[in-house]
Amino acid sequence: MGGGLFGTPLYLNPKCLVFSAFVLAVYWLPHAKAYPHKIVAAFLLATLAYVLLAWYDYIYSCTDQLGPTLLGWMSMFFKPKSYRDKFDELPVTYKKIVRTFDVAILLVLLVLVFIPYVY
Repeated sequence: MGGGLFGTPLYLNPKCLVFSAFVLAVYWLPHAKAYPHKIVAAFLLATLAYVLLAWYDYIYSCTDQLGPTLLGWMSMFFKPKSYRDKFDELPVTYKKIVRTFDVAILLVLLVLVFIPYVY
């Protein structure tokens, strides 16, 4: 979707519209009652959107594909092989940082899932 930004013409990309409709459909599904569960659901929605966009970049040969980032260790199994290859090329120190961050986020999410049942 050009949007007229950065010198691009304003046009509607059908694939982007379908993706936006998907995200809206998921957003309007029944919401969890507990606030921690809402955080987990928001995280899952954002991660799913991120993974789907990675596949979009791969399938349509987008030239500005992003490399591995934080949360990359957790989501790399769902992304195209080229992303995994880029992650494997990272220095061990960076891989450890990404993995540690991802594990910390997973632990926080697990706590948020179970906290409503404790209190």
